[in-house]
Amino acid sequence: MTVPYSVADWIEDSCRFSKGKWYGQKFHLEPWQRTILNDLLHTLNDDGLRQYR
Repeated sequence: MTVPYSVADWIEDSCRFSKGKWYGQKFHLEPWQRTILNDLLHTLNDDGLRQYR
């Protein structure tokens, strides 16, 4: 299954730091963080539902 817009993409496009020296800057996920999110949220069981809830 190909997901056109992943949670990791949404985080990087929509989330910004609200305090501190990175105030206003977008989040940037490391490759290992993207892998964990994609594995958790895009792994489907035989019924087509997410495996992990």
